[in-house]
Amino acid sequence: MQITNVKEPWLAVWLSSICAGIGQLYSGSKQKGLFFVFVGIILDLSVLFFFVWFFLIPSKLPFILAIIMFIGAIIFSVYNLFDAFNTAKTYNETHQLNLPPRKKQPFLSLFLSSIIPGLGQFYNSQWLKGIGLFMVVIIIGGILKSIAPAGPLISRVFEGLATLWIVNDAYSQAVRMNGESSSLIEKFGQKKVLTVVIFWLLVPVILAGGLTVTIRHYFLQAYKIPADSMAPTLLKGDRLFANKWIYRFEDPKRGDLIVFKYQVDQKKDFIKRVVGLPGEKLKIENGRIYVNGELLDTPQFLKTTVYSNREDWQYGKSGQVIEIPQNSYFVIGDNPEKSVDSRQSGFVPRQFIKGKGYWIWWPQERWRKL
Repeated sequence: MQITNVKEPWLAVWLSSICAGIGQLYSGSKQKGLFFVFVGIILDLSVLFFFVWFFLIPSKLPFILAIIMFIGAIIFSVYNLFDAFNTAKTYNETHQLNLPPRKKQPFLSLFLSSIIPGLGQFYNSQWLKGIGLFMVVIIIGGILKSIAPAGPLISRVFEGLATLWIVNDAYSQAVRMNGESSSLIEKFGQKKVLTVVIFWLLVPVILAGGLTVTIRHYFLQAYKIPADSMAPTLLKGDRLFANKWIYRFEDPKRGDLIVFKYQVDQKKDFIKRVVGLPGEKLKIENGRIYVNGELLDTPQFLKTTVYSNREDWQYGKSGQVIEIPQNSYFVIGDNPEKSVDSRQSGFVPRQFIKGKGYWIWWPQERWRKL
């Protein structure tokens, strides 16, 4: 005779909080579980796609779609938890299985502490312990995040391990309050518990890492401005995003702020403003820029800015006519007196251009689109 194990509804809820559909799979509903897994992935990717689309090409349509998908993802996530609970409950009723009477639900305690460290201890009436554990995770996690450059990763590992201990403590305390003594390993076996723990701790890190690499390579990359060569547009200490998607479909335009590999040292990235386009003739004279014989007079190039000449620069001599090769660009900093740019280091090849300066996101008071 086949022995059927009773399903724990709150364990199903916790599993589905890790990944939509896993609680349904645990509760014996394979088709429903796989459907929830698929829908959860599609919703998450859709939210990410529409927000990235809005950020790269601001318009009402992607923003509205992103908000709709985000609200849909929240509603689906909540429904997923309720469904996981009901699926486990229905399984037990169908197979005429009953949970033993309990003062405390161990897996509810575990689930609560997985949401907020220490919340499961509150549920178990361990008020001071719950507050203490919560404060320890927040304070130490915050300190570890400040460690450069691996602080966020170290903090994530600490928070994961700390939460693992806290949820196990909450579960064990609830079990003891019910007059039982079995641990998670005794109840489910070491292999199953280890599999869930690895999935819980590593999968979010792997997914986050994969998304970060993908976004950074194809869509957006963050930079910190180290000097004032682009002042007043960009100040020392500004942090900005570069749009790496836009130049896959169009060429840089005059006035664009481009991020490129520095011609002299390709391990470094520079950001400057495009002055001259491929095939044009450019001249810097009396502090002004002339393109194909016409004075450059647009909002990006202020009349108050003096573009200085120096006879020892490669392309900075007064009155020198600079012929820009095809597939190359001439760039200058907005603070010409303190800028290392095409006047000294030459033209920027098209293949060296990595993206367009797009958005200052820090400090907060300078938050704006470029």
